[in-house]
This record gives sequence, C-alpha cells and structure tokens, in this order.
Amino acid sequence: MMKEVDGKATTSVVTGAWFPIPIKVGTPESYTLLDIIDVDGDGQNEIMIGSGYYEGNGIQVMKLLNGKFINVVSGGEGA
Repeated sequence: MMKEVDGKATTSVVTGAWFPIPIKVGTPESYTLLDIIDVDGDGQNEIMIGSGYYEGNGIQVMKLLNGKFINVVSGGEGA
C-alpha cells in the first residue's frame, strides 16, 4: 500500500484477516478489492471490498485497527 506521510510517499504491507470466516450455505460468493482510500479523512486508508452472489451484491469498508481489520460500514442488495 502506498500513502503520503509528511509529503513523502511511503509503502507498507497490508496484512490481516480481510474477510470473516465464510459460512457454508451452498451459494457461490465472490469478493473483489475495489479500492484502498482514506474514506473518513483521518490519514489512514480503509479498504473497500465488493461481494456478490447469484441473487445480489454488496460493499464493505474496513479499517485496520490494532492490527485487525474491522467493519466500518457495509450494505448491499438482493434476495
């Protein structure tokens, strides 16, 4: 991940559990990294993840806090 700190570009490795452990419900599901961006303006990038299955889709914004990704906001549509 690249970000600007004090006017200089820095790189850091993004690690952690990006997705919760899936529950097997028999439906195919896909996940896509949509963006890495500072959504809330606090100087720390969040990750935006898209998900989809045969009857709908969703989006989730996650923030790295104390070494773990936490859900900030999520939404979707479908059956």
